[in-house]
Amino acid sequence: MQTKDMILDPAKLEMINTEMDSTFRNKKERNYQKDKSFKYEYVQYLNPRHELKIK
Repeated sequence: MQTKDMILDPAKLEMINTEMDSTFRNKKERNYQKDKSFKYEYVQYLNPRHELKIK
């Protein structure tokens, strides 16, 4: 059975894990809920129309 779950892509799963780990690791130093400049990047790279460009 095929799904369109973006997290099944190993590269995208690694990216979201890295992003979440970083956010939780730094939460004592930065209040992400009040920081208006903070935006999660996964909204972009988990978008089905987004082409993953690995550096």
